[in-house]
Amino acid sequence: KATVSVLNCEHPKHNKHPTTQHTGHITLMRQHVLLALAAAAAGAGERYYEPNAAYRAFPDLECSAMTFLTADCDCSTSLTGAHVRVEEGACRSGDVLIGPAAAELTRHGIAGAWDAQWCDYELKGQAPLSVYATLLTKVEFKTSAADLEKRDVRFTLGHAAYSPKNGHFYEWFDMSSAARYAGQGWKSWQNAQYFCAHPDQDVFGLVGYLATMTSEEEKDIINDNHVYHKGQGWLGGSDVAEEGNWRWIVGPEGCPGTYQTGKAAPVLLRSACDIGVQGDAKGGACTGTQCDQGTLFWKGGRYKTTGDCNPPTKDCGQHVDGAYHHWRPGAPDNKKKASNAKEGDHFATTQRDLLWNDLPARHNTEIQGYVCEWGEVGTQCLSDSDITRSQRFVHKLNECVDDCATCQKGRCDDYGQTCHDPTDTAAPDALGDWTCTCPVGKDGMATADTAACSLDECAAGQAGDTACMGQTCADPVKLDSSLMDFTCTCVEPAFGSAKGMLATCEVNECIHTDEGKMCAAAGQGCEDRMRDPTSLGDFMCTCPPPSAGSDTGKVAFCLLDECALGDGKTLCADQGQGCVDQDDDSRVLGDFLCTCPSPQTGSATGKLATCELDECADGNAGKAACGADQNCVDTNLAVDKPLDFECSCIAPQTGRAVGAKAACELDECHDGGALKAACETAAPPQICIDPSPRDDGDAFCQCHAPAASLKKIGGPRADCDWDECTTHGGTCHRSAQDCEDPDVTVADNWVCMCIPPQYTVPANTHGAQEAAMCLTPVGDCTEHTDCADAGQTCDALADDHDDVFECHCTPPSTGAVGKNGAATCALDECTVTCTSCSKTPAHPDGQCGAQECHDPNPESGKEHDWVCRCAAPYTGTNIGAPATCTINECESSPADGCAHCAGMVCSAASQTCSDPDVAKEKDWVCKCPTGQDGEAEGKPAVCVLDECKANAGTCDGQTCEDADTSVTATGGWECVCDNGVRATAAKADCGDNECIQWGWDRWDCILFGQDCVDPDFHTEDDWRCECRAPLTGTQLGGWVRHCAMDECVADCDTCAEKVGGGDICAAAGQLCVDADTSDDMLGDWVCECVLPAGHASAVGAPVAQCPDHDECKDESEAVIPGVHLLRYGKDHGCKCESNWTQTSCHDPTDCHLVGPGSPDGGPCVGACCNPDQDPGGDWCFIKPNAYNEAKYGCNPDTNWHFSTWDGFWDYCMPRGALPSDGGVPVPFFRDSLPGVPDEQSNVCTDVGQKCVDPSSDPNDWWCECLPPFSGSHAALATAACQLDECDQHEALCHSVEPPQGCEDPDTSPAATDDWMCTCPSAPTFTQVRGPVPGCPLDECTETCATCAFNGTSTPCDAVNQSCVDPAPLSNATGDWTCACVAPLSGTNKAAAAMCSLDECTAVCSTCMRAADGAADVCFDAGQMCVDVDSTPGSTGDWVCRCQPPSTTEAVIAAAAACYVDECRTDPKVNCTVNYQDCTDPDLAVPGDWFCACQLPLVGLKVQGVAACKYDECQGANQTECANNGQACEDADPAAFGTWHCKCIRPDEEGPDGLMAAAACVKMGECETNAPTCEDASQHCHDGPGDMDWACQCIAPYTGADGAMGPANCTLDECAAVCPTCMKIAADAEDVCGKHGQACVDADPANEGTWQCQCRAPATGAPGVRTAATCELDECEAACGTCEAE
Repeated sequence: KATVSVLNCEHPKHNKHPTTQHTGHITLMRQHVLLALAAAAAGAGERYYEPNAAYRAFPDLECSAMTFLTADCDCSTSLTGAHVRVEEGACRSGDVLIGPAAAELTRHGIAGAWDAQWCDYELKGQAPLSVYATLLTKVEFKTSAADLEKRDVRFTLGHAAYSPKNGHFYEWFDMSSAARYAGQGWKSWQNAQYFCAHPDQDVFGLVGYLATMTSEEEKDIINDNHVYHKGQGWLGGSDVAEEGNWRWIVGPEGCPGTYQTGKAAPVLLRSACDIGVQGDAKGGACTGTQCDQGTLFWKGGRYKTTGDCNPPTKDCGQHVDGAYHHWRPGAPDNKKKASNAKEGDHFATTQRDLLWNDLPARHNTEIQGYVCEWGEVGTQCLSDSDITRSQRFVHKLNECVDDCATCQKGRCDDYGQTCHDPTDTAAPDALGDWTCTCPVGKDGMATADTAACSLDECAAGQAGDTACMGQTCADPVKLDSSLMDFTCTCVEPAFGSAKGMLATCEVNECIHTDEGKMCAAAGQGCEDRMRDPTSLGDFMCTCPPPSAGSDTGKVAFCLLDECALGDGKTLCADQGQGCVDQDDDSRVLGDFLCTCPSPQTGSATGKLATCELDECADGNAGKAACGADQNCVDTNLAVDKPLDFECSCIAPQTGRAVGAKAACELDECHDGGALKAACETAAPPQICIDPSPRDDGDAFCQCHAPAASLKKIGGPRADCDWDECTTHGGTCHRSAQDCEDPDVTVADNWVCMCIPPQYTVPANTHGAQEAAMCLTPVGDCTEHTDCADAGQTCDALADDHDDVFECHCTPPSTGAVGKNGAATCALDECTVTCTSCSKTPAHPDGQCGAQECHDPNPESGKEHDWVCRCAAPYTGTNIGAPATCTINECESSPADGCAHCAGMVCSAASQTCSDPDVAKEKDWVCKCPTGQDGEAEGKPAVCVLDECKANAGTCDGQTCEDADTSVTATGGWECVCDNGVRATAAKADCGDNECIQWGWDRWDCILFGQDCVDPDFHTEDDWRCECRAPLTGTQLGGWVRHCAMDECVADCDTCAEKVGGGDICAAAGQLCVDADTSDDMLGDWVCECVLPAGHASAVGAPVAQCPDHDECKDESEAVIPGVHLLRYGKDHGCKCESNWTQTSCHDPTDCHLVGPGSPDGGPCVGACCNPDQDPGGDWCFIKPNAYNEAKYGCNPDTNWHFSTWDGFWDYCMPRGALPSDGGVPVPFFRDSLPGVPDEQSNVCTDVGQKCVDPSSDPNDWWCECLPPFSGSHAALATAACQLDECDQHEALCHSVEPPQGCEDPDTSPAATDDWMCTCPSAPTFTQVRGPVPGCPLDECTETCATCAFNGTSTPCDAVNQSCVDPAPLSNATGDWTCACVAPLSGTNKAAAAMCSLDECTAVCSTCMRAADGAADVCFDAGQMCVDVDSTPGSTGDWVCRCQPPSTTEAVIAAAAACYVDECRTDPKVNCTVNYQDCTDPDLAVPGDWFCACQLPLVGLKVQGVAACKYDECQGANQTECANNGQACEDADPAAFGTWHCKCIRPDEEGPDGLMAAAACVKMGECETNAPTCEDASQHCHDGPGDMDWACQCIAPYTGADGAMGPANCTLDECAAVCPTCMKIAADAEDVCGKHGQACVDADPANEGTWQCQCRAPATGAPGVRTAATCELDECEAACGTCEAE
């Protein structure tokens, strides 16, 4: 029996309304349980059978013993059928199931039939369940088969076929007869679903529906039950809601939440989604309320065997999220049928082969029926184990005696062994278990085979013991069937073994003796050539390369000169430094000394020296540049920092320059100077000023203010008199008064005086540096001082009343007249002209210029308060002067009126914008996102992503390289080994370099002066020795026996290239031939003449004396510089002379000048000789072209062409004069026409000329300049030819950056090779025959391909950045940078910089320091300043952060206090190492941290590790007890398995249940009234009398008893102890009280609702299930320490 418990893990307090959310999980669990039940039932009890005997399969089946799950079923429930089957795969021919007697079946109205094809016995007819149970007990199994296999016989109740694999029923219904129930059409889909769901077809309470085939397993289940073998039938799938969206719209996959499973419900809706009564009958419209519900399993159209379509279309569909389908290829196709053209194919069917199809809902021709399925819809009323049961029959069999496939058949007997069969059944697991046992005296036994009996051949007296003769004997297989397999092994230290015989022994001392192992221990090689055990001590220790030395029988003494072969050579000599090995003992390594070459200084032991070069030392560039009259300082002694020395002038002169002599200045007013002393000691004292220190004699003495405009050049003024009324008179004039300066030599003594008839008040008192108090002695103005007191003028009026006067505003103030009192005056200093106004006589248009002038309070009459304001979008104001205008170009855009602002330029490229200086325009930059590098000024940056920064750790000791750092190229970074092996995005497998394993053969490479090369570190035995230059040769796996050296191509002292500084053969137009290239035959190379001059040769030098073949040499021809010759040499390739080069000999255009240009203005058009075309075999000439026409008179484009009639490329012939026409070939090198003699050709003998005789007339010849010479030809005389070599070489000067100029100082023909390149900015810098190696170049001010300056501006200017060339005096290019302007910082090479604003270090209005010298707010508070976002556009975000471990911070201010999370310090370690959580509830309170146990353990301890306990009464255990109305107790929380349930109700008693419910027995009135108290919070209590029972609350719940009724129980989580309470254990901490807070249970009716609340006078939000955050404002609250006590 199997028991299944489905636990509801939710608290019953919350689970008052169960939902169907767990249905799917319970279904899966149920399926697993069913399979377990089926397996348990199958093996519950096997029964033996014998052939031809009958056995009852289920003799003990009784209806009264069945388990009914609901009241809907009992033994009287009517059934219409049952099946008994020999299960699939077990049925054999000869098997039969025999039913009850026919008379008994007839008595009950039941028919029985045996189907031999399906091994199925069917009972059919209506009868009670009890009758069917009785009839099934009489069904018998019988077989005549002789296979002796097991048989499983299963019965199933009900008319449908049942599958124990999923607990579902299936049945085929034929639709060939008329419809049983009303519907749209008697073969319609709706009619089929209607019949399946009809209450009459319910199976044990389950509601039927059209089958849903949701898996391959379910398809096989249907097939195994032979449901679909009768034809095509309906399935429960449809796309009636939306074409192409196929859903299961019936059964549990349909709309299970809305099924109406009652028998009175509409039939279709008992198990199907509501798609409307008519469904698909009106052309495909779904009229129901659940059209889009049901499980979606297919989207789109036809299923194609080539795979799903993504996205799906009407012609090609795909399954949804892996859902199962079994469409026939080409379906669904929504093909409308002629019989019902308005309807689409919206309903699924399955055919005989179980492939799916789609048809319209009403279809009569192709539908034969349908299959109903029952499962998971409705409530099953009979248990699965009673609906179906299986009985296994097994055959009795003795495999030692009987004759069968698995029987022994005498095999044990043949070897004299004994057979035993432990089980005598025919069950599969009992077959083949017989054993053979060896006879007495031998050990061994085998199952289902002959035993292998033991025999040890090495035992005393056996064959192995005799053969080995003192050697070690081992018998690996100790069986009598395995003979002569023993092994004899030599005794150590000898080694060797032999199978079946005595072994031959050897001793390799290098491996097997301690003496020989000393070689390896010393790091040396070892070789033992004589390995006879009797010959010891003959091993040899050899020193490992590159050291040398060996010794026999002991460790060798090794020598190694590290400067010749070791690291000293690699690190010192090969890097151009000197090397000294201080000790050549190979054991002393790394003692070599690297020394820097002069004039550099420095040395280092065991590594490359760090060399320094003091340019200011004697003899170096800095000292020479500064000279003796200036100081020289080299700021950086690194050798790769040339020209960084600084020249500075000697006091009192000032001035300095980097990399050049300084331009000195002299301030004539310097301290100690005569002029400064004269000015300062003059009467009155004056100021000395030198306006231009570079100019002499312009210094002057200047008077102090206010007479600062008075000065005198060269000495002090005699006086500095100044009438102060010229500057302060306006104060008097505005009050209509006179100004007087009584003494112009005294400052601040001017006064204002009243103008008569006005008089002063008090009398005779002038206004000292201010207006006087003046009165007008006229009328009422005499008696009243109102006007005078207000600084206004008074005007007495003549009228009939007394005391009538008027006060008038004093200009420039204006305002209404005051009658009998002061006037209301105003002064707008922006609109009027006055000395304090924006507009003054000196500035009639105002001092704000283009800015706006604003007087903030003109009514007050206050002076000097006007301001200048910047126009939008700029910001900035300034009092009394123009403002400094600023704008954040990142926050503004052209739409704001700022054409140069960034707007959305950076954000559109997913970059950030930064404005480094808001006072500067066009300086904004775009910065790449985090993780990428790059920024650009005024435009989006080109971002780079160096993946090696993030992946360098993967390479782990290897070099990481990212060849493509573009942001789109990811995953291409590589790890590179020192030997060059690399791997993409992973660590490389470097392999092994066989050359450093130092085998003896590899050492031969070094011994013979050759190099060892391992081309592939992953391939074994591919190393080779290679000869060292100038020798050539290679040998795989060994040293080269004979190295060769071709002295015509090698570089050696006797080679052709070394003699005379070059290849003298090539210089003479001859070939170099080395007849014997062996390395011991040197100096045997020869120069050979080029055909057709002959084969004369000269060994070594000088060149061969070749016969003269050029007929033009006696005439006016001369060698023209630059002419080249292609030669065909013995290596069968073209060779180019002089400064020409070629890549191959297969293309006549492959010979080119080294550098642009050629004699004919382009690439040389040459002819590579072909041995098949050139019988001479070793020479060829240039094809005729324009150049040759001028030199040789052969023009192939007019009357001449190139002829090969005789096989040579050397003739130029007139057209029509070919040999076939009688023409005579003209040699290619002749410069005259046939039959016409040259006249006076000896006159044109100067270089670069030729004689031209146009006809046979006398005296008509002339001398003509040949290209590249220029000049007019001269008749009957030598021409004056010039050769400007810049015509040929100017391009070479232009080819460098920046392009240089070309100059030929002497263009005469004889003056060659004197052309030179000149620097554009420094013409005195020149280089003969080539570009100047180091032209001074300031890329910020000069133009070039790499320069920043384009003639008008630089990219830096566009973003308001500074352009800086760090080395303007060098020829370094592309090193200019853009530098951000303060307060921004940042530089970028060759592009706009990405500026940043660190408000912690910069000085700006939003920075921590608003001005130089301002206080460091954070530092003064002992805190750190951190700029959270240093992009220029992010301002005002700096914070002061407390020092670690505190994390407190404050924005734009110092933190008020620094709090420390104590869990981030040492206490956290104490908690975490014990797997506990650390909590610091109040960062401001020290020592309040505690360790808390992690659930399900409980417990905590302040300032220490908690003692954790596990209360097993938590969770499911407590629920199990509570469900039985009992309490759960854990007797020992420190141990497991100690919880038990105990009775707690007063009316119950019984023993506790250990890890189970207690056996409680109810007593008294509670036996009948307990259900009233079944809530988990209460229980029933019965008193001693009658009618005194009551419901009482169970702890932790509290409340008044309910007299004979339910109690009103609540749970105060602040006072109680429970898993959701504030205290989860009795000794748990009071969370609220610990912080001085109150605990309040906000909702006692629910759990987890307690909270901590602040106690007055503190305030703050409550903390739900944690401490509240409370504050006390002592300025507002009333308390003992508050302002208000």
